[in-house]
Amino acid sequence: MVYADDTQVYAMYDPSASTQAIASIEACVSDIRAWAISNKVKINDAKTDILHISSRCRSKATAPSVQVGTADIKPVEGVFIDNQLTMSNHVSDVCRTALYALRSISQLRKYLDKTTTERLVHAFISSRLDSCNGLLYGLPDADIAKLQRVQNSAARLVAPPLPTRWLAPESLKDQTFNVESDVWSFGVLLYELTSNGKIPYPSIPNEEIREAIKQGNAKLQPDASTPKGMQNVEITKFATAPDEQGKI
Repeated sequence: MVYADDTQVYAMYDPSASTQAIASIEACVSDIRAWAISNKVKINDAKTDILHISSRCRSKATAPSVQVGTADIKPVEGVFIDNQLTMSNHVSDVCRTALYALRSISQLRKYLDKTTTERLVHAFISSRLDSCNGLLYGLPDADIAKLQRVQNSAARLVAPPLPTRWLAPESLKDQTFNVESDVWSFGVLLYELTSNGKIPYPSIPNEEIREAIKQGNAKLQPDASTPKGMQNVEITKFATAPDEQGKI
């Protein structure tokens, strides 16, 4: 049994003879297509893929397209394959291109709404990360982590500003979110509940609150009207060091 989606054709040619090579491939594909149709096997022309591999030592030439039925198929572009198939050069190129787009979008972010920012990120960053990512399966964690950092940066660019007054110092410093940072935020919630909805750190303006929390200069004391037992619960949530924070 031969399945149409398992059919592969290979051809090696010199760049000077590309026209003849493409003509041979098209003739071969045409014969396969005719045989498949005569045997009631459907070939999806538009889903045919072409992988064009060349050497970086050669002058860059336009990758050829191949006519498959009524579809003009163009090769996959933008993938760097090294001689040991580590894909490290490709990962570095993707990160470099995506970070350049990220910086450009970030310069315009204050003028854009969230929907427009999402579209730009999907068009110039997510699409680059997703392109041919099946080739990256099984790569070392170090390479995948590079792509993950780019994706995280893009997510932070799209997402609304973080609720600074409710975050723990380690969350603002290192983007660390864990049980300890959740306990800190829970303590801030307790402060709001027991102070009739007062804003945390009311004496510190918005322009200074982020650095004040990061440096440990923002101290949130329980309200005077808070029951004594609740004050003790709250105080355990506001220790500066994560390992000193109270446990729920």
